[in-house]
Amino acid sequence: MNARLKDVMGEAETKLAPEAQERLVEIIESFVASWGTGGNFSADEMARLREIDAEPFEAAGPAEVGEFFRQRG
Repeated sequence: MNARLKDVMGEAETKLAPEAQERLVEIIESFVASWGTGGNFSADEMARLREIDAEPFEAAGPAEVGEFFRQRG
């Protein structure tokens, strides 16, 4: 692991609440899954990922989750 990444991960561990750490894990897992397969993001894709990253996370409620699955069978 490069030093900067290690420092940022250590900082996240000490400064972020457990819920925020779990969200960060999801982001990192998605990133690794995309980049680990040799994929490269275009400039537009990176811009969109930055937009998504800046948005606050709002979990769907049970009714929204149920509706999602009802629509998709």
